[in-house]
Amino acid sequence: MKRIQLQNVVLHLILIASVLLLISVKNYSLYWDGVSFAWQIENQPIQDCFHKHHLLYTPFCFLIHSTMSNLIPNLRSIDTLVAINIAFGVIYLCICYKLLRIIFPNSSSAAILGTFLIAMSFTFGAHFRNASQYLIPLTICTVILMRIISRILKRDDVIVDIFDWILLFIAVLFHQISILVLPSLVYAQITSSKKDQAILTVTRNISVFFIFIISAYIYILSYGSFAYT
Repeated sequence: MKRIQLQNVVLHLILIASVLLLISVKNYSLYWDGVSFAWQIENQPIQDCFHKHHLLYTPFCFLIHSTMSNLIPNLRSIDTLVAINIAFGVIYLCICYKLLRIIFPNSSSAAILGTFLIAMSFTFGAHFRNASQYLIPLTICTVILMRIISRILKRDDVIVDIFDWILLFIAVLFHQISILVLPSLVYAQITSSKKDQAILTVTRNISVFFIFIISAYIYILSYGSFAYT
């Protein structure tokens, strides 16, 4: 038992050290979209920072940068974007670890190794120490996945609730590619709902979801101005 505990401690330390190593490595090839977003944040008002593909990302970063620049003199917006990505990257890895612990409740080693493989993957590494808009919606969608899998394994009556739909709505506003999660949510809800409740529940939630999406898009398209990146 003590040997297994020691092994888990060592694996946890290796995982933490690996993440700290990723954070410390400087990226000399920043994502070109991120450079454009950084320029917008420093040179344009917030109402001109909306982009039709990811409505909330640049305004969200604008607000974070405005707050941080009051605390850190001469802070560049590109550094703020990288810091936000690192923060959400760490949160994403923590969620992945928790998700793997849910899937493998009797093996912390499997959760650690799985999280390590994700952290060391090229795709994650390319965005983790960069200025891109993908890690925030990815983190949100992973939270949805964790909530659904947890309820499935617990055999809960309700697999998908309204909070999951709200999370997906937020993820789509950070990047519209998150809409690809929608079929999975619909399927999970249909298969888990009672037959006499399924059509009503799914119709109601999807209607609310798309009303929010359409309203947000109409508002931004009629009010905001967009960058063409």
